[in-house]
Amino acid sequence: HGRMFVPLPDLSFQPFIRLRTPWTNLKKVMTFVIVFTLFPLRLVIGLVFLLIISLFTWCAFATRDTSPMISSLLMFVVKCFIRLSLLCVSIYSISISHVTCQELREKWKRDGDKSNGNEKNSWIPSAIDRMVDLQNGFRMDQSVFPIVSNHLSYLDIWICVALWDVMFLAKKEVANVPVFGAMARTMKCIFTQDHSAEHLQEYVKTRVASNWSPNQPRTFDRIPTAPGRNLLVFPEGTTTNGSCLLKFRTGIFTAATPIHLISIRYPHRFFNLSWETIRFPHHFVLAMLQMYNSVRIDVLPLYVPSPEECNDVKLFAYRVEHVMSWYLGLPIIPLNRSHKWEYHRYLMNLQSAEKALENSAEITRRDATLMWQPETTV
Repeated sequence: HGRMFVPLPDLSFQPFIRLRTPWTNLKKVMTFVIVFTLFPLRLVIGLVFLLIISLFTWCAFATRDTSPMISSLLMFVVKCFIRLSLLCVSIYSISISHVTCQELREKWKRDGDKSNGNEKNSWIPSAIDRMVDLQNGFRMDQSVFPIVSNHLSYLDIWICVALWDVMFLAKKEVANVPVFGAMARTMKCIFTQDHSAEHLQEYVKTRVASNWSPNQPRTFDRIPTAPGRNLLVFPEGTTTNGSCLLKFRTGIFTAATPIHLISIRYPHRFFNLSWETIRFPHHFVLAMLQMYNSVRIDVLPLYVPSPEECNDVKLFAYRVEHVMSWYLGLPIIPLNRSHKWEYHRYLMNLQSAEKALENSAEITRRDATLMWQPETTV
């Protein structure tokens, strides 16, 4: 498609523009070598792993009610093969760093708030004071509190499944997708329709009911745990190119509970593993043609909402997104998945640039949450 890498004049769709990296002579030689060596091997092994994952997933789904223990064991095998399958897209390294409250305080003293221009989020130090460090060896997937992450690629889900026992918020249609639908149902993912937050709020409140009350906020000597998979949510609602964050949807924040924060990044020299506009087959093949890919995950302290945030879901979401924005050093762009679809329609020659911009402006006008700002940031 001729428009694939042609941005609109005013960068109205900045989060979804494919960021190109220089195609050097060294990269051309490396790609040529990989095409005839590693690529065929990765492709064959990847297909074998996918077949094994499919088989064990269906077995786990079939036994989830009659033999829960066997189903859990089968899902553990699936988890191991998912980790191995990441090698086929050349992901050899997953670095996980646990950030402490003290490190966040030092960062604030050193950097201040560089992510939002002249706007000083002076409430961030008090938010850091409410955060709770994770104990050594503590696993977020055992916590009663949900996990929130930025979203860059379909690989985010694959990586998180390989690392933790988590489930996700998914569209209702995902339940009928071969292999992935069975896996989602076995993992007990929460299926929603039309962005409904009712099931999400009900699940979160049920899981944390005996450990947290919005009316009585408190700190923890130890973060409470619960059996079963924890919920991981991508509140941006879609993927970006990693140059910014999108406004967080408020669904996960309606339960008014503490949340775990993680950030996912794909350091790269030649090919960005973010998946925003590039077609899936093209992206997947290019990922396999890399010599080496890595993933960096930062686990932040548990974010404990203030009483004010517990009573105002928009404020809660606003402050969490700004903490993430400040930590990553990225701006927040008031766009959502609908804007992304308009940009894709433009790229596929289904509408003009003017029409894409007009529709985008209308989407922003209809969604008041995109431009919402608190009366004061203090």
